[in-house]
Amino acid sequence: MDARQFTVREEEESLLRREIQFKEIKKQLRTTKEQYKEEELKQLELTKMKSYLKQVEGERNDAQRQLSQEKRTRALQERNLHNVRKEKEAAASKMMQDLMVAVSCENKNYLLDDICGLNEEVAAIQVELEGDKFKEKQRENVQNQGKVLQSDFIL
Repeated sequence: MDARQFTVREEEESLLRREIQFKEIKKQLRTTKEQYKEEELKQLELTKMKSYLKQVEGERNDAQRQLSQEKRTRALQERNLHNVRKEKEAAASKMMQDLMVAVSCENKNYLLDDICGLNEEVAAIQVELEGDKFKEKQRENVQNQGKVLQSDFIL
């Protein structure tokens, strides 16, 4: 009978060991599942972040292209404005030279009429130049606002 009790006891101990092993394996499995779920969430978040990064990079590239185009446009406008100013200055200079020639050839009344007309033209040219300067300042303000918006956007 002792042999049977010994065998039953061995089987009970074996069953107990298997039960403990089963619980340990079950615990390991639960831990592994949790780690897997955490890893899946991390991968999903990483995918979202990569997508967002690509979107932000695209927007940044678009903004840089736009800024570059605006800089080229402004440079062209500044060159055009400079050329117009030179042409107006040359025209005013020519008018003054013509006036000097006229002074030597005409009487005072005629000269006074010409001077008044030229003064009006010079005043009109000055008003036009002031308008051009104002427009240039507005363009600079718009460009500066674009730079501020781009730097805010990049940050």
